[in-house]
Amino acid sequence: MDGLDLQRLITALLMPLPLGLLLAGAGLILLVATRWRRSGWLLAVGGLVVLFLAALPDLARTLMVGLEQPYPPRPAAECPKAEAIVLLGGAMQPLLAGEGRGRLHRGSDRAWEAAQKKLIYFVSEK
Repeated sequence: MDGLDLQRLITALLMPLPLGLLLAGAGLILLVATRWRRSGWLLAVGGLVVLFLAALPDLARTLMVGLEQPYPPRPAAECPKAEAIVLLGGAMQPLLAGEGRGRLHRGSDRAWEAAQKKLIYFVSEK
């Protein structure tokens, strides 16, 4: 497991659903299997609160406003014309010596889709 995979795993575990389930599960284990009943109750209830808050549409909208506000939607006709589009590939592995094309890594869905539609050309850096 490389650093990118570890980062993705940690990020996935910190999302509301897995985090809430992990907290609630750990709380239930502490509640049933140990004598730390108060900590178990706090973790279990805390996990359920995380799940409840994450399910509120108003909270999601409130959190998204700060991210979306600087970029209001525009009709396609108002967008400037371009001869090329830059695709941020994300999980591209570096080229090996003598390789003429990029190597795709897990999570490179955008680059793969663009390559299948012949929208992308891999350029090697020298």
